[in-house]
Amino acid sequence: MARARFVHTADLHLGRPLGFLPPQLANERRRDQRRALAKIVDTALERGADMLLVAGDLFDSPDPDPTDVEAVMVEFTRFT
Repeated sequence: MARARFVHTADLHLGRPLGFLPPQLANERRRDQRRALAKIVDTALERGADMLLVAGDLFDSPDPDPTDVEAVMVEFTRFT
């Protein structure tokens, strides 16, 4: 019986409003979120995962910022 390998993550909430932070820190946190997504994809690739499961909220909003959507597409394309 073949076994499937997967990497599971959840609740990334990309694009979360960070108005409570000074603008410079808010931008840094957004970059951190994207780096975290890239690290998750890196891990899936390094471990030879067959699937990448993202449970919960990938985006914080039902109408995400196009730059966040593009960042996700770039990372998911690396995994395909």
